[in-house]
Amino acid sequence: MFFLKKKDEAFEKFKEVKVRVEKESGKRIKRVRSYNGGEFLNNKFDDFFRTHGIKHELTVPYCPEQNSRSERGNRTVV
Repeated sequence: MFFLKKKDEAFEKFKEVKVRVEKESGKRIKRVRSYNGGEFLNNKFDDFFRTHGIKHELTVPYCPEQNSRSERGNRTVV
């Protein structure tokens, strides 16, 4: 898990996480689910996902039930 000082760090940190996850698991990332936050909705992410064959799924705004695993993690951190 990474903590970001600014939202614009999300893309570079995601690339680091992708490399680490794929190296440790021996499998490639096929899907990323995120909420409709601005840090994940930009041309850099769109191009990166398209280039690497990653499907980007967006949850409905203000509906934490769709992303329960990360919401539980956020409650634990807080």
